[in-house]
Amino acid sequence: MNADQLTQFLDQVQRLWETHVPPEYQVPVLPVAVGSLLLGIGLSVLGAKLARVGVTLGFVAVGVLLASALAPIIHTPVIAVVLIGALLAGGIGYALFRLWVGLAAAAFFAAIAVGTYGSQVVVPRFIEYDPAYKFNGTFTLPDKAEGDTTSDRVLSDLQTWADDFWLYVQSREVDVNKRIWGMGLGAALIGLVLGMLLPRFTLIVATSMVGTLMVMSGLAGLAAQLHVDLPAAAGQHGRILAVAGIVFLGASLLLQMLLTRKAPPRKVVIQTE
Repeated sequence: MNADQLTQFLDQVQRLWETHVPPEYQVPVLPVAVGSLLLGIGLSVLGAKLARVGVTLGFVAVGVLLASALAPIIHTPVIAVVLIGALLAGGIGYALFRLWVGLAAAAFFAAIAVGTYGSQVVVPRFIEYDPAYKFNGTFTLPDKAEGDTTSDRVLSDLQTWADDFWLYVQSREVDVNKRIWGMGLGAALIGLVLGMLLPRFTLIVATSMVGTLMVMSGLAGLAAQLHVDLPAAAGQHGRILAVAGIVFLGASLLLQMLLTRKAPPRKVVIQTE
């Protein structure tokens, strides 16, 4: 995908979002951009170091929620069930950490593989696509079911658009489904194996890449708030933006490698008289 295609793609996405998503469903850009920027920086610096703690706490939270819902059903004091659920879930999260890293890496690698393929094959089709299903911007379906809400109509409209677009892609790329499934499953298998065998390396790479993407997205959101024409800027300064992203990614990888390396064992010196 060259600079011109990137510019057209960003412009298409922006128009699609602004035109087809009602204002009440549009999240304010500024807080999302700032949150993405801060979280991306934190993930790029401490993502791998705090991963095990984060996974364990996440399982504890899930255990608490499930236990809270289960306690009234089994007629047991909530505090007892919550404590047991938190301990069990936290123990599972901590003990099977390598497995969770492997599963997360599988999803991440699959997303990268499919995204890379999509940028070369699907994005150009998105740019040239002229939908047969035309939105009118009102999100009112011809046959509105009783009790149908605005969110249901929005999802129905977007689903119709997505289905029509994918049919168009398949008409131009005959084997697109097979290739996506093949690349996704292959990359997922590689990620699973790497995540379980080399969790530290996998975490450093994955968190650095995700953190860098979040930082770049946050900066893009801030640029939009400052009324910077992002699609035009991406087209005109694509190399500068790419170099900046690569430099940030490299710094994140190096920093996380230093922060997560194991300290050498201390030598015990026995003094003899």
